[in-house]
Amino acid sequence: MKAAVGARTSDQGRARIMQTLRYSFILTRQALFDPFRGHVLGGLWIILNPLLITLVYLFLFNVVFIVRMNGVSPSQGSYTVFLLAGLVPWLTMQASLQRSPTSITANHSLAEDNNVPYASLPLRDTLMSLPTWIVGFTALGAYMIVGREMHWTLLLLPLLLVVQLALTAGVALLLSAVGVFFRDAREVVNSFFLVATFLLPIAYQPDSVPALLQPLIWINPFTYMVLCYQDAVYFGVAMHAYAWIVFPVIALVALLLGTRVFARLSPYFGAFR
Repeated sequence: MKAAVGARTSDQGRARIMQTLRYSFILTRQALFDPFRGHVLGGLWIILNPLLITLVYLFLFNVVFIVRMNGVSPSQGSYTVFLLAGLVPWLTMQASLQRSPTSITANHSLAEDNNVPYASLPLRDTLMSLPTWIVGFTALGAYMIVGREMHWTLLLLPLLLVVQLALTAGVALLLSAVGVFFRDAREVVNSFFLVATFLLPIAYQPDSVPALLQPLIWINPFTYMVLCYQDAVYFGVAMHAYAWIVFPVIALVALLLGTRVFARLSPYFGAFR
């Protein structure tokens, strides 16, 4: 009897997960393409928007700020490759998490009226950032082919994407649940991203930062994601071997924590809409 009940509970759990994922993909497709119906360029804006944002950051760091690396030999590759290696995944993460605090509050009626699982909403925001990642690394790959700066470690990019999606999903679930009860969460997250772009080792090597400020880099969990991408894309070797351990661990902890907090708080969402 207990075995039968346990098996039935397990089957129901798997069914709920599959339903949540199915709705996540449906909502992602709608959110990506529906806003551009009737536009002259249509779905091309899905490519153009992340491409334009990436070009703006390239201009800022390469021309306006004139940032240069310390401790990296020019023979290892161009500064553009180094910059985009960390910038593209960070912009992808940013695009997802800035929407997360209002995932539930802004779409509560959508979930209620269409029987959509609440968890599908932050997961939709996670998947919506994929065009930024795909467009960014496709453009970077073309640039590297022309400049003959390819490394075999580029084959690790799909693995890094999976880990990044796990991290993003976990944080998105956490922020969306907290955002229902703490409405200032969106402003806090936006302020964090405003500052974090310059505190992450995207445009510089960590060793080039004064020792007094280095703790700000190492306590940031997203630092290890950036370092892994730079190893795979720019250096071609595991220059930061510790990051390849810390990054997956942080992603797993974030996913488990986000899932647990979301499950605990979701029954009370209706009272705070």
